[in-house]
Amino acid sequence: MNSTTNLTTIIGNALSYTSYLNLIDKLLEEGKTTGNDQNPSHMEKAPLNRQRMKRLDKVAVLSDELIQAIHDIQIPISFIILTEGWCGDASQNLPYIHKIAEAGNGKIKEFYFLRDENPELMDLFFNEWS
Repeated sequence: MNSTTNLTTIIGNALSYTSYLNLIDKLLEEGKTTGNDQNPSHMEKAPLNRQRMKRLDKVAVLSDELIQAIHDIQIPISFIILTEGWCGDASQNLPYIHKIAEAGNGKIKEFYFLRDENPELMDLFFNEWS
């Protein structure tokens, strides 16, 4: 992928939050996780991370101040999210990101990509600080 790659084309291959969760659930039923590396450490983390996401999907609440700030957004925002089912940071943050997008009433869109399957996309945003 070079710098002239059109992000609109890339976005067409994104997963929604629901399809990302469904993929994780399907793979866990098969004794797998997302990503090319099915190492034992990833396999240990994946079910725990999915449980965390289920819990946060039910109990996470956005503050009134955050909801107001989201409602005040004047221009569309897109979140391009590189993630994997075994990633602990993702399990703690994605439910909140999804709630933020939902509160945006269409002004905030989320696009989920599996990190290991999209190295070109990751490289597009990689810099010396990431």
